[in-house]
Amino acid sequence: MAKYIIFEESVPAYNRPTYQILNKRSGDPLGNIFWYPPWRSYTASFFSSSVWSQDCLQDVAAFIRSLPSGRRQVKPADPTLFDDVQHAGGK
Repeated sequence: MAKYIIFEESVPAYNRPTYQILNKRSGDPLGNIFWYPPWRSYTASFFSSSVWSQDCLQDVAAFIRSLPSGRRQVKPADPTLFDDVQHAGGK
């Protein structure tokens, strides 16, 4: 649990939830976490008037890591799946 900030779900964008980063004590908004399609991942944007400690940045990174990546899990191929395929060279 973050010591100084909280994450509150906000208006969805790109069919995914977004989150406000808020000061735990005052409730002031400090930034947003949102899905960034070009990178296919969640990212954080901080307001220019906010100041960030290493601990708070680590809390934001941990929160982002806890969100679903949106990438489909691909199962490894069955190694015997292509056993009957003819390879070049006759083997």
